[in-house]
Amino acid sequence: MAEKGLDPASGSMVEELNSAATRPPDNDDVPAQTAREGDQVLLRLTPTAAATVRMVLRQLLDVLESGTVPEAGRGPFGRRVRLSQTILLRRMFPAVSADPAISADFRARHEPGVRAEVLVSTRRVLGGWTGVAEVRLDADEFDDWMTALGAARFLFSPRKGTRLMHGTVGGHDAAATLTMIQDLMEVLVHAACPDLARQLEAAVAWGHSEPTTPSD
Repeated sequence: MAEKGLDPASGSMVEELNSAATRPPDNDDVPAQTAREGDQVLLRLTPTAAATVRMVLRQLLDVLESGTVPEAGRGPFGRRVRLSQTILLRRMFPAVSADPAISADFRARHEPGVRAEVLVSTRRVLGGWTGVAEVRLDADEFDDWMTALGAARFLFSPRKGTRLMHGTVGGHDAAATLTMIQDLMEVLVHAACPDLARQLEAAVAWGHSEPTTPSD
């Protein structure tokens, strides 16, 4: 994985993105920008976003390796909701059935393997990326990033629903960090699979379109 430092004071982040960028930025405050360069995906992060992503992935690694969970602030209405490794793992690897016996059997057979896959991907991302602002990802590295980021989302949010359980997690604003991770995953998909991204967007747009009545 090739990396290149980016001078935050250069002001050149937007100008240097080539025309292949899938989400052209309006200013240098956009946390993540992507472009396709041959068989690789170019990812540029602001220094703040890069530091946040790396810290979040370190927290994910701690949860998976040692059960150490990030400190969480109070939830809605000041209610204290404590995090634990069990809670976070249940968010990342949810029940597959309403039947407790079926769910427990599936979890016993499959969760260790899936959890190991997330752990390996997170280690590879952190081992190959020092936190610099510019990264080029090949296909395998892209898969590792998506796997790790997909699991890291659930440090901040339950699997279902939109109500966040904590105002802060690991010292970061939960809502803002969750949004940043989801946006990062979105721009990565746009760069790696633009045709798929366009099809998904078209499907969403069609689903929200007004129904039409056939004319006589």
